[in-house]
Amino acid sequence: MVVRRYHRGDIERLVNLHSLPGVKEHLHDDIFLDRRMTMAMAVRELIKNPSVYVLGSDPEVMAVSYVPLSGVNYTLHVILHPDFRGKNAIRECVDTAKFMFDKTQCRSILAFARETNVQSRMIAAMSGMRRIGKTTGSFLKDGKLIDEVIYQGTKEDYELWAQQS
Repeated sequence: MVVRRYHRGDIERLVNLHSLPGVKEHLHDDIFLDRRMTMAMAVRELIKNPSVYVLGSDPEVMAVSYVPLSGVNYTLHVILHPDFRGKNAIRECVDTAKFMFDKTQCRSILAFARETNVQSRMIAAMSGMRRIGKTTGSFLKDGKLIDEVIYQGTKEDYELWAQQS
């Protein structure tokens, strides 16, 4: 699987992926703080930020974003086509994590998964991340606050995990 960084030419394909009903239902209600912002505008802003990495092999199937918390810590955001499940999604997460650890100064990746989203939690765990905690009422969906589970993968974790795979 080839991991590549998406560019402006991929915007329409990424917008289509983000707009699918099976994907959109997993996005925060407050993802657009400015209510006038469209999905296309949000994706353009994401791609033009040089410190954000939007990676993957096919923007119609999956987008894996890494947003910096600091110079060496990133948060992982996975947007997955509803038909793209299982080992392929896990492989893509692992491949993009390896890319981040090899090509950037990234030392730690954090992922936040809604407590009610079993698939996201399974992908994080099966991608070599450890559950490190939980936030209370940090995800707004349909006017309700939902808890999120926090996962972390460090460069050392992935090096060890790769040796065992």
